[in-house]
Amino acid sequence: MELDCDRISVSSHRGMGSQGREKEDEKKEHAEAKAVLGKAKIDLLTAIRTAQAKVPDGKPMRASVEEEKEKYIFEVHFLTGEKVKSVEIDCRHGRGAAGQRRRR
Repeated sequence: MELDCDRISVSSHRGMGSQGREKEDEKKEHAEAKAVLGKAKIDLLTAIRTAQAKVPDGKPMRASVEEEKEKYIFEVHFLTGEKVKSVEIDCRHGRGAAGQRRRR
């Protein structure tokens, strides 16, 4: 199970309630992941291994699958000392995707 702190939010909307909204968001996220994984030519373990080769001193801490601008990617986050580095792997080709990101 993944805890994605970037997606945690607090809402004061009335109506559906926060639990209903969270379930709706979770269903949408699962549907997106299912669609992306259905088009993937590699599995998550292969993506993590490929990403690890790009950050050999990093410790894998989180991985996700998503669609960005009609590209299907696995995004793997590594802890390297005091920094977090993100590596994107193309789901269709198993190669690093353009636009690697670094976080502090």
